[in-house]
Amino acid sequence: MSEPKQVEEQNTEEAEAIHKFWSVQPVVKEDAEDVAEGYIDPQIPVTAPPDQPSPLPAGFTWSNIDINDEKQLQELYHFLEMHYIENDQHSFRFCLPAPLLKWAIAIPGGIPEWVFGVRTKTGTLVGFISGIPNTIRLNQETEKWCTVNFLCVHNKLRSKKLAQVLIWELARRVRQAKIYRAVFSGKGIPTKIFAKGSYAHRPINLKNLSASGYYPISKDKMAAAKKRFEVPSLVHNNCRPMKEEDIPAVTELLNKTDSSYKFSLQFTPELVKHMFMPQKDVIYSYVIPGSSGIQGFFSFYLMAWTILSDNFMKITFHKAAYSFYMAATIDLKGIVSDLINRADKDANADIITGLQIAGWDQALSINKFEKGSNDLEYYSYNYGVPPMEPNDVRFLFI
Repeated sequence: MSEPKQVEEQNTEEAEAIHKFWSVQPVVKEDAEDVAEGYIDPQIPVTAPPDQPSPLPAGFTWSNIDINDEKQLQELYHFLEMHYIENDQHSFRFCLPAPLLKWAIAIPGGIPEWVFGVRTKTGTLVGFISGIPNTIRLNQETEKWCTVNFLCVHNKLRSKKLAQVLIWELARRVRQAKIYRAVFSGKGIPTKIFAKGSYAHRPINLKNLSASGYYPISKDKMAAAKKRFEVPSLVHNNCRPMKEEDIPAVTELLNKTDSSYKFSLQFTPELVKHMFMPQKDVIYSYVIPGSSGIQGFFSFYLMAWTILSDNFMKITFHKAAYSFYMAATIDLKGIVSDLINRADKDANADIITGLQIAGWDQALSINKFEKGSNDLEYYSYNYGVPPMEPNDVRFLFI
């Protein structure tokens, strides 16, 4: 009977260590009432970062990850497959395909030194973090930020404080590039969030979702459920996949619809080309032409969900389409309806997930997206961001 107590004590120690770590970071404190916009530690931009990498526990070493090297990319894919986000019951995991990882990390202007991990002496990858430089507009100020993503530590080594050291080291490397602020997401991090968006889900393949136990439906209710979640026909018959010749118009549309947001990613033609040019099984993007140019744009990317049965003997993979950036001068309800149609017809997705930010919530709700149990919390590093509503944000993490 001693094991549960030991686990509880270990969890308490880990929680205390996490709170201690964040209490000395340049972040907005959890109990802060008023948040001023500006640097939290004004000395960081005017002082040189340490020359040497952050010290690691004995037996570990730093290792840059070349995302363009197929062997290293596959190694990263398998590492994240086993140790990235899963639920408390260990029955649900995100599976990030290698092409998706390359697309998400290897952006134009990316800094290779911001993509790195921790290895054991034998060379085994046991920790990873990535940062990409993004130009973000916060209210009236446009600046370079580091977007932090894919922080992951081997599930048997999380008591070694490797996550904290990975964050420290990325902060040092970002300062070396003369960028002094970062944005990241998470859940329950002991610092103040500046925005929060709720996830919503729209089933497509009810038979598959029910069979895996993710969205259980009894046989007598299946017909009614299929009728409710029937895939709609295209609202805009001229909806078509994005082409390279659309890049200038899509860039213009994204930037033209940007002014209503307080925190938003800024787009260039180079970034639009990388982020939205269609790649099968990775990113799907569509445009809706009008008489005076592109009047609607939407996109989604694909991720795999791994569902384990209660006895862990059966593994089911679901194709999950994630609604990505969209912009329009026409009604968004029809845009989202066409997204559902294309996710089914072109990508064979089982389910679609959307984030209720950027004024997209009503269009998602009308198209029968159901609010999930999870939220995405937005955090800033070394820059105070006053709290804002979900509809003030047009910034998405992969």
